[in-house]
Amino acid sequence: MQIDENIDPALVVFAAPDVGTDPFRENVNVVVQELTELYMLEEYSTLALNSVEQLIQGYKLVSYSDATVAGNPGKKLEYTSTTDAETVGFMQVWTIKDGKVYVITYAAGKDDYAAFLPTVQDMITSFKIA
Repeated sequence: MQIDENIDPALVVFAAPDVGTDPFRENVNVVVQELTELYMLEEYSTLALNSVEQLIQGYKLVSYSDATVAGNPGKKLEYTSTTDAETVGFMQVWTIKDGKVYVITYAAGKDDYAAFLPTVQDMITSFKIA
């Protein structure tokens, strides 16, 4: 997969307040990257899955399925990452439109993942591509 390195990805991060007692700040981020090659959703998704499996420490697949992102066909990946200190849950959804990949990622500590999930799902449902 090639991504044009001369173009900075658009990045928005929504993070939970730092309360000092939580070892992980739950967050949702949105990344938009221009692709230098034309990828079909399935092809990009295979590359993305392989990258996550190789790069994420203690990776464990929870689920992988079709999704709708901003009214477009997409994919949804849920997985956990376990380190010596903690287990973190992740959900990523993505779609490709007009040569750009739109990736929304939710990350939360294992104990807080389910509590924030309905709000995150509302955020994803409200996401629009102009």
